[in-house]
Amino acid sequence: MNYIDLNELNSYNVELDAESGDYIHCRRQYSQTGAFSCTGVNTIVSSADVAFLMRSLQEYSVEHSFVCCIKDDGSPYLLHLGMGTFDACMINKDTIRYTADRLDAKQVYMIHNHPSGTLAFGKSDRIMHHGLEEVLGERMKGSIVINTTSGKYLFAQHSQAEETVNDMSGADTAGPAVQVLEFDRQVFAKDWDYHNAVHIRGSYDVASFLSSQRFGHREKSGMLIMNKGMKVVANVQLPYSTLTRSKVVHLAPYMQNCTCAFGGVAVLPYFTGKVSAMAIRLLNAEFKKISSFDMVDVCHNINVKFQSAVDDNLLNFKSQTIGHIF
Repeated sequence: MNYIDLNELNSYNVELDAESGDYIHCRRQYSQTGAFSCTGVNTIVSSADVAFLMRSLQEYSVEHSFVCCIKDDGSPYLLHLGMGTFDACMINKDTIRYTADRLDAKQVYMIHNHPSGTLAFGKSDRIMHHGLEEVLGERMKGSIVINTTSGKYLFAQHSQAEETVNDMSGADTAGPAVQVLEFDRQVFAKDWDYHNAVHIRGSYDVASFLSSQRFGHREKSGMLIMNKGMKVVANVQLPYSTLTRSKVVHLAPYMQNCTCAFGGVAVLPYFTGKVSAMAIRLLNAEFKKISSFDMVDVCHNINVKFQSAVDDNLLNFKSQTIGHIF
């Protein structure tokens, strides 16, 4: 089992420019967990290999969820998503997509156990699987449910497909140890002061903050990332200085991955130049489609006349997570 350092961004690298006011107060980091002992094959060829890898889940009395990301060479990487109750476990699809993108995974399997011993793909399982199909596309290869003590597992390839029950009890138990990662900690900058952090309550706060930044005469763009308290934890550059229809499909996943990496739950992209209403609506729709994070506003035309998509009635921001603040 291979292990790579996931604490630094690679394909979603963010170039920081201190002269322009870019900063990151917080990073979410992966760590290795000693809670699970998994042994299995060196490379993954089929769903049976994934199930065999996770057979130790049979021993647990509450639900645990994992994702197995498989690279081009067949090498597997396990991420422990979380622990739940006797009959449920929450997952975060943003974390899964972020991990798959960071690893450049070609195949992704979702795995969890049913402590009750019931090998059935329930309604909540299908909803979960469908959500992962939406964000991962063809990379999502199937969901696996591990039974308790029976040596059997259920495999469902599509959210609406019939599931199959397979036996793995006769498999050879020998194999190398597999390291399990957790996306479980946040590391804050030494000068991070929560009480004095920029607090975003509406477009006035955004305008006040951005007016203090030095953008120069060239068109630039960036994104504020906020935590649940709507305190800014990161201000990062975006890869495009302007927003057009063709760039939306690439910008939305970049925003989602940065938000996941830097400990946020809400984003606010901004552009020094003017952005069309159509481009703002398209970005909002694309971001909602792939992410559970909130895009609270889009601010633009900063160098000429500050404009807010919320104030201009282009966006109507409401969140079940952080409330209606705008």
